[in-house]
Amino acid sequence: MSPAKIGDAEQERILTEIADQLKFLLPPGWDYAQLKYRADPGEAAAIVRSVAETLTPWTPPPVIADLFAELRAAAPGGGAWLSAVFEMRHPGSFRISFG
Repeated sequence: MSPAKIGDAEQERILTEIADQLKFLLPPGWDYAQLKYRADPGEAAAIVRSVAETLTPWTPPPVIADLFAELRAAAPGGGAWLSAVFEMRHPGSFRISFG
């Protein structure tokens, strides 16, 4: 049996879950965050810009990398992309690109 293929609604659900988690996990006073996820080794790292325009490196908790892994595993082709860049602006609008 083939793995279930991700649909637009399921992809949107996982992406919204990532954004919702980040809203509560990002440092206070954040204005913009750029997360980079690498499938191998399954890690996420981020740069956060504050409202004072200070850039700070930030390591997301494992739940964020887990959500990206879920997104990748459910994608058509079983995870054809190797990396993702997730950008979010306060209060929560986001966009993602895959590499």
